[in-house]
Amino acid sequence: MGDASYLAIFLFFLYTWGIGFAVSSIGKKIENFWERNIMRIGFGLAALPLITIILSLLHIPVDWRLILFLSLACPAYQLFAHFSGKNKMQAGWPSKLKLTKSGLFVILVLLMFIFTLFMYVKGAHVYPYFEDDDPWSHAVGVAYVAEEKTVFNPDRGTSYLDPYPPGYDAILGILKQTSHHMMWTVKFFNALMISLGIFFIYYFAKKLISNSTLALFATVIYTFLPSTLSHFIWAHSLVPGFFMVIFYAAEHIKDDPKYIYITSLVMSGVFFSSFDQSIKLALFFIPYLLLTYFMDRKAAVRLFYSGAIGLGLMMLWIFPLLLRYGSPSGLFASLFGPNAAISARGIAGSADRSYSFDDIVNAKMTNMINSPIGIGLVISALVIAGLTFCLFHLLAGKAKPGSKDKNLLHSIILSWLLMAFFGLYGIPMRLIPFRWWMLLAIPVSILAAYGLLFVLELLNNISKSKAFSYLVVIAIIVGVWFTSGIQKYTVNTAVWPPGAFWSSNEEIQGYLWVDANVPDGARVFPLENRGIIVAFDKYTCAWCPDENAIRRGIVNTSVDDIYKLLKERNYEYALFEGQIAKKYGGEAAQAKLAEFADSGLFEPIFQNPGLIVFRIK
Repeated sequence: MGDASYLAIFLFFLYTWGIGFAVSSIGKKIENFWERNIMRIGFGLAALPLITIILSLLHIPVDWRLILFLSLACPAYQLFAHFSGKNKMQAGWPSKLKLTKSGLFVILVLLMFIFTLFMYVKGAHVYPYFEDDDPWSHAVGVAYVAEEKTVFNPDRGTSYLDPYPPGYDAILGILKQTSHHMMWTVKFFNALMISLGIFFIYYFAKKLISNSTLALFATVIYTFLPSTLSHFIWAHSLVPGFFMVIFYAAEHIKDDPKYIYITSLVMSGVFFSSFDQSIKLALFFIPYLLLTYFMDRKAAVRLFYSGAIGLGLMMLWIFPLLLRYGSPSGLFASLFGPNAAISARGIAGSADRSYSFDDIVNAKMTNMINSPIGIGLVISALVIAGLTFCLFHLLAGKAKPGSKDKNLLHSIILSWLLMAFFGLYGIPMRLIPFRWWMLLAIPVSILAAYGLLFVLELLNNISKSKAFSYLVVIAIIVGVWFTSGIQKYTVNTAVWPPGAFWSSNEEIQGYLWVDANVPDGARVFPLENRGIIVAFDKYTCAWCPDENAIRRGIVNTSVDDIYKLLKERNYEYALFEGQIAKKYGGEAAQAKLAEFADSGLFEPIFQNPGLIVFRIK
């Protein structure tokens, strides 16, 4: 990690906090200092994709310096207004340095955040490559935003930009502009953005259930729950955290109508990150709105407005695409492709499967790397206890005087649990079911906290001793660690495979040789796969139409034409990958390789059974 990496980390928090400062200033000031500033980071992170889209629509470069200026504009203005006497601000710092219960809980949440970040960063760097297939493609999108400074890519030179929602690659692309190493940038900030969900679940649960102790325990469950998220690199890394930030803001709408706009702004973060997760957000938001309507019609109307404005913001991305692709069907075909597994029952995912009772209850030491499954024995028991607790209070109609309406709260949590659980089985329709696991983790964590409350209330009839209650809580947390936490840690720190597209282990070793022996920034032209060389910090125009046309027809393009283009673009190296033989067959690959050897235009400087590195003469 060099100076540029530290700068990128500093700027990440400056961007997100500054944008979040502007977003949160729309509504009433959050009283607690730590909550106010941490949730500003959440608001800013969720609103950042919207800013990149607006800038791109206006043909203004998505440049880190401009993002920094926009981030600091609102704090700087308020600071100026304060010192000029126009608008005096309260300092907002904690009035006393003594350790309070609230402060202790923040420290405990911070420790869980550090543990989670350590686990994900360690696991991501166990191997010197990207795992699976998606991250290599994201590297191309990140490089595109970093270099071209826009999120629109009309030539479809990237897999996860245009028409795919660009939020994830856009955020990482901005960060890459001040960080030298692609692989470190993507791995670290992916882990960081996932880990921030530890703070978001705590403050969201605290706001939702109005009980900081239960919120803390829900955070413990979320930290150790195997099915939250792994450190897998994909756009869905943003989604659970954004869900929590959205509903945290939505809870404020009941007390402050200005949060209509804050909720809409952060809602756009999901819309600009994933189409299928946007539908799932609607499936969480609609029951939340309807149940609120039966209890508080004014709040429900405000929620409706926030959702409508959020959908309006989504059109900033959809309308330009509709104009380009001509119709919804054209956009749909471009997004999913002709071979997408789409039917009247919905959209199938690459990792969909049927889940047994054992899959759900017992966490395993081996798991899916993109969307882990399973809950764990102790957490499952707590969820059952929490379900019992909520159903009992719903049926009994019990609510403590002066507290938030528990019937509404319990109904919301149960509706989310049912929505996510049935979603795993494609009921009533398939929406890439395996991606429901990361969302199921939210109601599971909160229900498990209620399960703990139920257990403690039962035990209170046996013993009134606080020491006994503390021992029970500690025993339960230890049980959660041994039946869920260890399994999650093991999976996330294991060596993961580099993807199914490789032709052989020798090809991987060849690319590691390129990484070690070819200077960063050198112009390298891979004849087949663009994403790998971009991930290893070499330059190739992975989105240039004419260069991609040569890659697509490599066996039918003459060596002279290839050489001419590469010399015109000042390329220094060319890579002949084993993937060419895998794609076109060994005979065609050998014939093309012989042309390279006979031409005298390319000098081999490295060769193994999976990769040949040529220096271009």
